[in-house]
Amino acid sequence: MKFKRGFKKKADELAKELRAELGLEKHSPINPFRLCQHLGVDCLGLSQLVSIGMAPEILEVLSDADHGGFSAVTIYKGADSLIVYNESHSLGRINNSICHELAHVICDHKSNLSTGNSNDPVLRTFSKEQEGEADWLGACILIPKDGLFWTCYRGMSLNKTAEYFGSSKSLARMRLNISGVKQVFQ
Repeated sequence: MKFKRGFKKKADELAKELRAELGLEKHSPINPFRLCQHLGVDCLGLSQLVSIGMAPEILEVLSDADHGGFSAVTIYKGADSLIVYNESHSLGRINNSICHELAHVICDHKSNLSTGNSNDPVLRTFSKEQEGEADWLGACILIPKDGLFWTCYRGMSLNKTAEYFGSSKSLARMRLNISGVKQVFQ
C-alpha cells in the first residue's frame, strides 16, 4: 500500500510522542488500555456490554472464535469514542486491534458511510487507504521502530520480541521485516 508522503515517518514519531506523554522510554512496551485512558477513549470488552444491556446471544455470535469473530470496533457518538474489543482473542491480537482502532481516532479518519443522526451512536466504515493507515500506525504504536532496534541489539528472538511488546508473533515479524531493522542486524 502506498501512503501519503511522510506518513510512515510521522507514525514513528507519534509512537515516540505517545510514549513520552505516558512517561515511557521510546523503546518501552505500551499498554493499549492505558493509552486509551490517556487519550480519553473508552474501551470495553464484549462481555462488559452484556452488563449494560446487550443480549447474551449477540455476544456469543460476535465472539465466536471458531468463525473468526470480530476483533474490535470503534463506536462514535458526537466527539466521544468507544472501542469495543473481543476478549476471546489472544492478548497480542487484542492489543493490536485496540491500537488499530486508536489509530483511526488519532488520524481523525472520516467514514465513507454515516448512518443515523448526530445524536445516535454510529459505526463507521473506512476506506482502504484509511484502513492501511490504521494498520501501519497501530503497528508502530504497539511495536515502535526504536523498540525493534532495542530488542535486536539485545539479541531477542522473534518470540521474545512479540512477548516484550505484547503483540502477536506475526505482527512482530512484519514490523521487523518492513521497518528495515532486521536488515541492519543481519
